[in-house]
Amino acid sequence: MPKRKELKKRARRTLKTHYFLLVFLCLVSMFWGTEFKSGSSALGAGGASGGKSSILTGNSAKQTVLGDILAGNIAAGEQTSEQAMEEDASRQPVNIGGLEVGYNKGVLANAVNQLSSGQLTVWFANALVSIVKSQKIATALFVLLGFFVYSFIWIFFLNLYTAAMRRLFLEARSYEKVSFTHLTHFFAVRRWRRAALTMLVKSVFLDFWTLTIIGGIIKRYSYYLVPYIVAENPDIKPLEAITLSRRMMDGHKREFFVAELSFAGWLILSAFTGGLLNIFFTTPYIVCVFSEYYAELRKMAKENHIPGADRLDDEVLFTPAPEERLVTAYSDIVEMEKTIQENEVPISKWQKFLVEWFGVWIGKTKTKRAYQKNENRKFQNRRDIQAQSGEAYPSRLNPLYRASEIHLTGKISFIRCYTIWSLILMFLNFSLIGWIWEVSLHLIQFGEFVNRGTLLGPWLPIYGMGGMVALILTNKLKKNPALTFLWSIVICGVIEYSSATSLWNRFHQKWWDYSGYFLNVNGRICAEGLLVFGIGCVMVIYLIAPIMDMIFSRIKTQIVIPICIILGGIFMTDYIHSQFHPNSGEGVTEAVVTEYKAPAGELRG
Repeated sequence: MPKRKELKKRARRTLKTHYFLLVFLCLVSMFWGTEFKSGSSALGAGGASGGKSSILTGNSAKQTVLGDILAGNIAAGEQTSEQAMEEDASRQPVNIGGLEVGYNKGVLANAVNQLSSGQLTVWFANALVSIVKSQKIATALFVLLGFFVYSFIWIFFLNLYTAAMRRLFLEARSYEKVSFTHLTHFFAVRRWRRAALTMLVKSVFLDFWTLTIIGGIIKRYSYYLVPYIVAENPDIKPLEAITLSRRMMDGHKREFFVAELSFAGWLILSAFTGGLLNIFFTTPYIVCVFSEYYAELRKMAKENHIPGADRLDDEVLFTPAPEERLVTAYSDIVEMEKTIQENEVPISKWQKFLVEWFGVWIGKTKTKRAYQKNENRKFQNRRDIQAQSGEAYPSRLNPLYRASEIHLTGKISFIRCYTIWSLILMFLNFSLIGWIWEVSLHLIQFGEFVNRGTLLGPWLPIYGMGGMVALILTNKLKKNPALTFLWSIVICGVIEYSSATSLWNRFHQKWWDYSGYFLNVNGRICAEGLLVFGIGCVMVIYLIAPIMDMIFSRIKTQIVIPICIILGGIFMTDYIHSQFHPNSGEGVTEAVVTEYKAPAGELRG
């Protein structure tokens, strides 16, 4: 195996080439709490194996809580978890001018602290006790439903993301172009259930080994390569992947341990930046390094004919395919070019301007569908050309390739344009979703229903405005997810800060206050909130908006127009009324400053 210095050199080259994409991938993982402990913890932030891959244990506080529960003393476990949460909340922020550096508040920090403190484990134990004691059936059903919903999301999305992210890191080390949409690779090859099961079994095994402490440390390195193995071949069975990882890591555990220690300097330096260095360099750099380690161990396993190494069969993920194979696999590119030319939809200059710059369509819906379908053909063909030239990963050479799944269908592709009516309905839906989000958070935290926002109705227009403005103003950039993400942050920051300033100048009241949050500016915006909004906008642009538009497009124009007029009229009436008599009161305005600290991501405009 090459020396660590050489592997790090390769990793830096990969990070430099795909910097924004790789940083964004790690940032999403931090946001979901699946790995890296929000980028602010020491070795937890750098653990390339997945700092939060264990679902029951993972640090001393959580192990103590679990031990108390297993001993039958749930009350003691609950007290321990509450103390851990209080310690996190007691950390004081540092104020530098108007910029506040602190990370003891917010949805992101709260979610991570709940996991690390063991509160979720206590919650589940108390839920079981409630069921055993035969308390109200409704409560039991609610608890069970909540548990199964959380388990489903964790198993099939959050935990699976660990392997999906590794997939893109492996592509990044081999290819100049990496498609953000390859995050859905497991779904494209119809192996997401198998991949999710493998990741679940790995986490459960690691949890039980962690109870033995020493065994947990050893097995952490034994199972280190499972996410990478799943990333390469999601069809592999759970026990096969775990056994193969153990065999590949045999004799290399100490080497991996030393490699992790070699990043101690970066992690210490990151502490002086409030975790920012971890977010924007150290974490993606470490994952790049261990991706290089996996590539080398994979090579050694195949050369030494380790049992099971034949299951690592995605050769083009590591070595570009010969030109002849690529030409043969993508032989239909020329034919597709002809199809594109034959189906070209003529549109006027002003229509073309609106579509290309803002993604807004003015004209017949039938023409829009034909135009959009052909634009999807163009986008897919450009990706095929990149794959044929060796610039991007050739999906057609994947052992699990299925043309019907991997090729874009055009139905929910983000390469699309939106009618005015579709934009109006999406604005109202985003406003409603934002209202439900904030009302639910307040209900969960304080046990009371409060109508959030300045309006009387069930909508928060700043959510709708943020989603719509980001969707329109990033249209020219959406083929580049990294730039889309950064530009979305700028857009949301301007909207949120200007809205807060306007409301304060007009009513001298605050509907939200980020004082105490990491990198906040006058309590009106904060780094955590903007990162959350940036991720949210990316989800809207690439997934939510296309799905909504697909649904709205099925509604006849004669029906959708009256719906937009009626709902839009009700909304505008409420909006105009709120300009003179805004919704305010306890839990909405003054309470935000004195009692209630809004989690980052909550807006009240």
